Order: sequence, then C-alpha cells, then structure tokens
Amino acid sequence: MSESIPLKKYKIVDQPKLLMTLLVKNEADIIEHNIIFHKAHGVDAFIATDNNSSDGTREILQKYKDKGWILDIIDEPDEDYQQKEWVHRMILQSKQYEPDWIINCDADEFWISKTGNLKDEIKTFSGNKIYVPQYHMRCKDGGGARVFWENNEKIVRLFSRLYRRYLIFRGILCRYSQLTFGIPKVMHRLEDYRHIHMGNHWVAMENQGEEVQSTTLHINHYNIRGYEQFRRKMILGAEAVSRNKQLSQQAARHWRYFLDRFQQGIDMETEYRRAMGDFCLKQIAKYKLYDIDNTVRDFFRNLQVENE
Repeated sequence: MSESIPLKKYKIVDQPKLLMTLLVKNEADIIEHNIIFHKAHGVDAFIATDNNSSDGTREILQKYKDKGWILDIIDEPDEDYQQKEWVHRMILQSKQYEPDWIINCDADEFWISKTGNLKDEIKTFSGNKIYVPQYHMRCKDGGGARVFWENNEKIVRLFSRLYRRYLIFRGILCRYSQLTFGIPKVMHRLEDYRHIHMGNHWVAMENQGEEVQSTTLHINHYNIRGYEQFRRKMILGAEAVSRNKQLSQQAARHWRYFLDRFQQGIDMETEYRRAMGDFCLKQIAKYKLYDIDNTVRDFFRNLQVENE
C-alpha cells in the first residue's frame, strides 16, 4: 500500500504581502472601483495587463500606476485571448516584488472578507491554496440600478434542474443566465507556484500543501452590467476565444453560445433579458434565489459621502 505524501507546511507571516493581478479589456466602467475597493480591503499592490482597451481603461490604469498602487502595466496587443498565459506572465513578473500571496482577478470580481481585510484568513493559514466561492450579482438595470454597485441581489440558491429546464424550454430563461453559481476562484502563495489554469479556478504548485474552501471570503461577480456591456462582452469575447485555436470548444462556452445566437439573427436584447431573469421575477422571488448583499454598494456610497 502506497503512503500518502505529507503536506508541506508553509511559514505563517503575521503581515503577509498580498498582490493582485488584473487582466482587463474595455472595463472603464468598473476597473477604477475594483482597484479602490481591493486596496481598501488588504491588497498591497497590483500588476495589470491591458488587452487593447479603447474606452479609457488604459488611462485609468496609468493613473493608479502614477499613484504607486499598480507596480507594472503590461500592454498586450494580441487578440486571441490567451488568458492563462497572460495571467501566468503577471504572476512570474510579481516575483521581483516578493508577495506572499496572490489573487488573480478580473475587473468584474470583488473579493470580500467577513472581517473587512482579505489578509485575515491567509495570515493564519499554513497551506498554499484557498478556494473562494463566487456569486453572480443579478443586473437590475431594467429595475432602476444606475451603476453596477447598486445591484445587490446575490444569487445563492437555484431553481431545481427540472424547473430550470422547463423555464428554458418555455423561452422564459436563458441557458446561460445569471441565475447560476460561479465557479470558485483560487488564491495562492507565490512560493512553489508553477502555473495557473484557465479562468483562475485552479493552480499547479511544486509541492502539495493544504488547500481549503474559504469560509470567510467570497466573490461578488458583476459580470453583466447592462445590455450594451453584455452584447459587447459576449460577442467580442467569443470572437477572441475563437481566434485562439489552442482552446477547447468547452472554453468560454457561454460566450460561444451568445455569439452563435447573434449570428443566427436572434434578438439579443430579448436574450439579454432572459439571461438576467427579467421574465421570471415572480419565480425568483417565490423561490428566494437571492440574498441581499450591500457590501460593495455601502462601500461606494460611503466613499461618495466622504468625498462630498
């Protein structure tokens, strides 16, 4: 009988250095909020890759590089969505700054700690990976939400599989709607890092250490922030994925789905409303699919008051 490999115990640092990588493209409506929020919640510094933004995103990144919050900005000209390679490059570049832990983040992800500081869990943990649950924040732009952080309905429960299929069959709900759970993301130590995987959901390390599902951290995912952003993201995202011939057909399936619907001539605004659950609001309320999470909303409301 083979013996199990003992888990490596890593040194616990009382004041760990936490670095965040950001891969962005045309995220001017949210990227500044992302940086400000995470800097206030324990992230020490950022490394960013900008993939040909044309909406002012690159200028926002430069603003925070000049401020000293962003250490490096990598300008990536390719249009074939090599996501894991570009994130891997940022992690390797971070070595010169000697962080203890790394979060690989998208512009629409807001990492939240129950304690208010993302470092509180890692500074007592001797393992090397922490998996963090991710929840979609349902976009309510048709219901009066003026900015993304006013969307406070966090999807924490789901329709039954059969009922969901029924709603899709009736054309009430979209196959890839916001009424699903996001796949957990992983934060990890820099020590023994080997390679990140597609979507930042898993990471390969040189040594096997303890890995846990976090009970104090979660991610609010503002992946959809209005119809125009939805249309641009799904169509342009799918086209970029299609140009990367090394990706499997399973990669970014939701983007491919919406591009296919668009190419078929299906009305994208109706598809958007199906994706948001706008045609089944009574059912959403009846089965209590969401909890109210005002963490991000209250942070920015308070910030507005302070700046007035």
